Amino acid sequence: MSLEIFFWRYCMMQDSRIRKDETYKGIQEITKRRKSLEMLQDFAKFSIYYAQIAGLTRKGLEKPLREGFKRLNQWKVTVSYTFLMRAMDAIAKGDVKQDDLVKVIRLIESYIIRRAICNIPTNRLSRIFAEMSKRDDFFTNDLYQNTQNHLLCNRWPNDEDFVPAFVQFPLYDSPQRANWVLWTLERAFGGKEPPKNTRRITIEHIMPQTLKEAWEKELGDNWSEVHDKWLHTVGNLTLTGYNPSLANKPFSEKKTALTESNFALSKSIQDFEVWNEDSIRRRGEQLAELALQVWKR
Repeated sequence: MSLEIFFWRYCMMQDSRIRKDETYKGIQEITKRRKSLEMLQDFAKFSIYYAQIAGLTRKGLEKPLREGFKRLNQWKVTVSYTFLMRAMDAIAKGDVKQDDLVKVIRLIESYIIRRAICNIPTNRLSRIFAEMSKRDDFFTNDLYQNTQNHLLCNRWPNDEDFVPAFVQFPLYDSPQRANWVLWTLERAFGGKEPPKNTRRITIEHIMPQTLKEAWEKELGDNWSEVHDKWLHTVGNLTLTGYNPSLANKPFSEKKTALTESNFALSKSIQDFEVWNEDSIRRRGEQLAELALQVWKR
């Protein structure tokens, strides 16, 4: 995270219209209205908040807040830093509790993920969060309700739009994000002892990335179209520690191995007798219903 980005976000707390290439001009304008010592104190204070949000330091953060920032950074939600810095300052002043911000981070996470899955352009996000940061009433009344109301007025996809988009979204186009989404869903199943996330655990494509004749028959006459459309979607993905040994084995063999695993994501495959377009869609819809509970609106 560069100093330029920090100063830009700082300027946007004062004026949401400031562009990145106008950062120096924005700082100049602010210094005309503020005393030098006051400005330096502000920079020192907000730079610490910035470092905490960006994960550059853990000092002063309780675990739920630290994990919340980590989740946002998985999706590179730097656009929210302007608002989050202001919220951190409100915590320091005693106007907002850390628990309140943890709940707000969940809202922001849902907002960003739903928009990403539904392919809504990101060009207005910086201004949306900057506008929130300028509202003093956001941080003196009900931060959660104020945030929810503001995001609802700025294209937060509803359940009816999110579910079909989630089912067909090519999640594995970004393996890192796919891994995070799958682990989030796995934990959402609520098992008493969820598996630990280690390097040995990888993402498994149930319908493999390279098809052999047995898989072409499994998928049907339109196997090529099915493969292109559904390969990287959530319905065709799971977590496993046996990826190399499973490779592109037939579904009957994969099913036996996966349903015996400790992953709830993999155990759900036991409900399917064959693996084809309909199976992938149905499993995707099941996971989408779980996603609605994780990323509530």
